[in-house]
Amino acid sequence: MALPWYNTPVFFLNSASMSTLTKNKKNASWQTSYAQIQMAPEYLEYVRERIKQAGINLCGRDILDIGCGPGAYIQCALEHSPRLLTGLDVSPFYLQGIRAQTPQSTGVLASAMQLPFADNSYDVVFLNEILFHVDAIATLAEVRRILRPGGTLWVSHHLAGYYWGKIFWRKGRPLKTYIIEALSSAKRLMEPIYGSKRTTYTHPARLTRWLRPLRVQRQWVHRKDGLPCVVEMVAVKPE
Repeated sequence: MALPWYNTPVFFLNSASMSTLTKNKKNASWQTSYAQIQMAPEYLEYVRERIKQAGINLCGRDILDIGCGPGAYIQCALEHSPRLLTGLDVSPFYLQGIRAQTPQSTGVLASAMQLPFADNSYDVVFLNEILFHVDAIATLAEVRRILRPGGTLWVSHHLAGYYWGKIFWRKGRPLKTYIIEALSSAKRLMEPIYGSKRTTYTHPARLTRWLRPLRVQRQWVHRKDGLPCVVEMVAVKPE
């Protein structure tokens, strides 16, 4: 079944921002630069639009943002008056910033693969573009555990076009070459920061299988320049 397309483009860094991140990727300056980009008004507006597209009721809910980073989704979710809002990340730097900027939320330093929460703890979980940093199967198993019956997972994940868009497009080269080069480029950028060897993309059908027994209610794809870049899904835990 073909997935619906949203015209909202994927948010790519401009060349100047990417250059700054690349130069600083081996030290704390990288996190500072990335936080400044993600908390900029234009990026926050992008996040608000994505929350609107997801169509999840956040008012009065207990929400967990896994891999919250600098806190863009935390800040925008607060505008919907949740009952409890928790951001989880492996970066003390990001969590310190979240606590300073959004004291109404809670920052937790922990791994997505070993969530320090009891079973059935949250109504809504955000899992936005972090599965390529972690063991996706283990992380999704933990999400299923901590979601309450009837709870909602909003997950997004990179598709091949996300990486194709980051390399120079030259005509006449085999598609396989683009994929290999793009993934290699992504690994070189991310591994010095996260130590990850799992930088990858997946097909939406595989992500749907990983989510079971959660029931996927909605799914859609973002594109840039005609390329499928990010798949998003909203799934519910059976009651």
